[in-house]
Amino acid sequence: MNLRFLQQGFLLFTGFLTLASIVFISLSFHQFSKVRNAHEAALILRAQASDLSQLVSEDFAFNEPRESALWQRSLANIQRTLDTVDDSEINVSLADVESDLQRLASVVNGLSQPNEREYVTSSKLALTLQLTHSVSRFDTKVSEIRESALQQLLMGGLMVPLSLLLFLASNVYTRRLLERAKGELTQANQKLSRLAYTDGLTGFLNRKGAEDWLSNHSKSELRAKTYAFILIDVDYFKAINDTFSRQTGDMYLKALADTLAQSLDSDSSLARLEAGQFLFITSEVDHAVQRAESLRCVADMVQIDYEGVVITRSVSIGVAITPVNEVFSEQLHFAELALDKAKVEGRNRVVVADEQFQSTYALKQSLITSKTVSDGLKAGEFCYFLQPIYDTTLHKPAGFEALIRWQRPDGKVFAPAVFLPYFVREFFKPEHLPTRVAMHQEVMDSLHGFEGCYIAWNFDLEQFASEFVVSALLMGTEPPFLNPDHPMVLEVSENAISERTDLTLLINNLERLREAGYLIALDDFGVQQSNLHRIINLPLDIVKVDKSLIDELSKNPKIAATVRFISLMAKSLGLKVVAEGMETYAQSRLLSAGQIRYQQGYFHSKPMPLKALKHYPKT
Repeated sequence: MNLRFLQQGFLLFTGFLTLASIVFISLSFHQFSKVRNAHEAALILRAQASDLSQLVSEDFAFNEPRESALWQRSLANIQRTLDTVDDSEINVSLADVESDLQRLASVVNGLSQPNEREYVTSSKLALTLQLTHSVSRFDTKVSEIRESALQQLLMGGLMVPLSLLLFLASNVYTRRLLERAKGELTQANQKLSRLAYTDGLTGFLNRKGAEDWLSNHSKSELRAKTYAFILIDVDYFKAINDTFSRQTGDMYLKALADTLAQSLDSDSSLARLEAGQFLFITSEVDHAVQRAESLRCVADMVQIDYEGVVITRSVSIGVAITPVNEVFSEQLHFAELALDKAKVEGRNRVVVADEQFQSTYALKQSLITSKTVSDGLKAGEFCYFLQPIYDTTLHKPAGFEALIRWQRPDGKVFAPAVFLPYFVREFFKPEHLPTRVAMHQEVMDSLHGFEGCYIAWNFDLEQFASEFVVSALLMGTEPPFLNPDHPMVLEVSENAISERTDLTLLINNLERLREAGYLIALDDFGVQQSNLHRIINLPLDIVKVDKSLIDELSKNPKIAATVRFISLMAKSLGLKVVAEGMETYAQSRLLSAGQIRYQQGYFHSKPMPLKALKHYPKT
């Protein structure tokens, strides 16, 4: 029940009760006033009737009637008293009194007949007694009504304070209910806040919580305005989940989080951003590198036991020192770049994005932010390049992969690796739908003469877990649009499938897209710990072998055997196999010998602008 409505209901009820009490008192008081007037008249009538009885007594005492004028004056006084009473207002009739008075008056007016004096005296006595009795009955009834009106008046007088007491009691009661509800709501909000700002597994902050902590912590004038972001990533964490179980991976993350938390102080915070990645924020920027090395060392000592097997992992760390006036994602940007460099250089190390690091990055690739990407989309700086997927049997393109590029006004062309995280975040916002449709149409218009070739589009994995995106594709409100001349292929990156992926939902949505006419390709297969179950369970049409395997093809016989095995297994499942990263003739010959018919790479063609496609041989 809504307590506000309950309180308002109490207020309305007690207000109505108070108003009714006031109306009842007013009516009772009005009735009492009328009855009081009638009661006063009844007392006067009693006195006047008593005066008549005195006159009758004197008539008998003197043995002769009193003067007619004296009687008539007394009767006139009684009539005037009767005229002051409105018997219709008090529901007590004066008919008996008035009738007796008229009969007595007729007798009094007949005193001029001397032969009837004895009769008149007797009649006056009888009628006076009768009039006295009628007045007495009238007085009794009026007294009863007066007592009833007085009781009603007293009852109404009691109802007002009672209604006021009820109002006060209900107000106090509803206030207590509201306070209790407010307390429960506060607790619920606090719980929701904890869920929104904390990581459910470790109990420490999540990404949003870290952003909020930094914002609140830096508002104080006494706080530092520069912070060190220490981004910690567990090396090969995914292998724990794949080899043992997800629960084992969770055990390790809890143990690692508890260990890292021992280094916290009042000016630092710990958050888990994703999977095996943690963010340690501290205002002690002068000792940030030492703190990072210390965290790396303590992380190395974390170990858990799984059925007698001791599990340990090293960590890679990227450090960036940044002012707090930047957007949180931009502050984290250089720490992510430093972390990537730590992984490239062999993992289990600390890399600092110092001023030289940042300057070098800015000089080479310019500083990419969400805003610069959004501005680039609005200015039409993004476009698709197409790279052929070559059919080595028919010696012509079987399809094309649409690859996004950023052509800056200064002539620089950026590859996706530079801007992709920001691009994905901005490109699929509703405001850029016209841009997406226009870019898609440009691709389709450029394919004249390549009828039957499919077009492959790269999608972020999380998009296929979104009902909105899948429904938009199925309803044709979001590109790529199905085309009878060119099959549409949706590529899902194999290395983007993590332990956080809801595979049931992913499979269901991919099956719906395939039923509608889309083809599904598993990209980057063979990276890190590839899971063969994905080829079996995911609804696929194409498997793309990752470039990292192709690079080692001529150097490592085991790699060559692995690629042949992948090809045979995929074909037995009815899947096409595409080899990515083809750069040499030797690689192409080896793959052709391994019966991998479809190849993609610089050996056959670099990604080309749409305008250059008209010069590409169609056969």
